[in-house]
Amino acid sequence: PLQPTYFSNSYALNATLDFAVVKNISAAEAVAINALPSDHNPVWFEFLLLNVLPIPLRSLTTTNWNRFQDIISRNIPGNPAINSIRDIEEAIAKFECGINTAINLSSKTKSINTVSQIFPLLT
Repeated sequence: PLQPTYFSNSYALNATLDFAVVKNISAAEAVAINALPSDHNPVWFEFLLLNVLPIPLRSLTTTNWNRFQDIISRNIPGNPAINSIRDIEEAIAKFECGINTAINLSSKTKSINTVSQIFPLLT
């Protein structure tokens, strides 16, 4: 979300702790909800299913989450030095690259030959 989800009482630091990674959905929105007397706001994720992108090939991807976590912990710094907008952009690019690398190295995909089902939209 564009709003922070965590508000520190000890430090003058607010942060976004919650995020989602989506695939084959062209429109999604995340909103931090100030609904709890807490230092952490819950996040409402809304996915617009009318904009679901077609999946060209049916496949099953399995991920070794222990390996994923190991790769992430070795390759993504926990608190990069950020002193400028350029540093922010570089940190985001490295983070994105690290996530994609970890996914590629810890996941296996195989094709599935089944009939595609279309589920009705919930109203």
